[in-house]
Amino acid sequence: PEVREVLTRCEQLRTLTRGCFDHRGGGELDPNGLAKGWIIQRSTLMLPLAGVTSFFVNAGGDIVVGDPPPGRDGWRVGVRHPDHADAAVAVLDLERTAIATSATYERGEHIRPVRSAADSSSAGARLTSVTVVGPDLGVADALATAVHASGDDSPAWWGSARGYEALTVAADGRVRWTPGLDG
Repeated sequence: PEVREVLTRCEQLRTLTRGCFDHRGGGELDPNGLAKGWIIQRSTLMLPLAGVTSFFVNAGGDIVVGDPPPGRDGWRVGVRHPDHADAAVAVLDLERTAIATSATYERGEHIRPVRSAADSSSAGARLTSVTVVGPDLGVADALATAVHASGDDSPAWWGSARGYEALTVAADGRVRWTPGLDG
């Protein structure tokens, strides 16, 4: 049942992102763009059952946070600058949410760019980092991958990703974010 759930969610995300997230790309079945976050998110469901509501789970940079620590307004999470490992492009105050970044600075070129139907060129090279914040880590991770693969910091399908916010860094250094990350 879990495999079916992951594959169904992958297909839903492929449809939502108009193919920018594609677990079937390259002739292979590869649900990893969702599965890692899905597993981490599911593991955090056990924490409140054990009476733990204030938590910070970091699994290789993919993060799920619960309630903030006592006396704090949120968990302060730095988003690494893609060109400077010792610098943050943003610091976000988060609670009861997930955050995932898709970039090439850790694993190299591992994101398959989406081919533009109009000119057959590869998109995806214009962005160096995409961070997505939202209620589910698996979906946030898949959406970050999809935006990165699209090469567009505001793809046409993004409005359908309700409940999720994004921060992008372009190759020219431009930083953009969706309105929900303003405050």
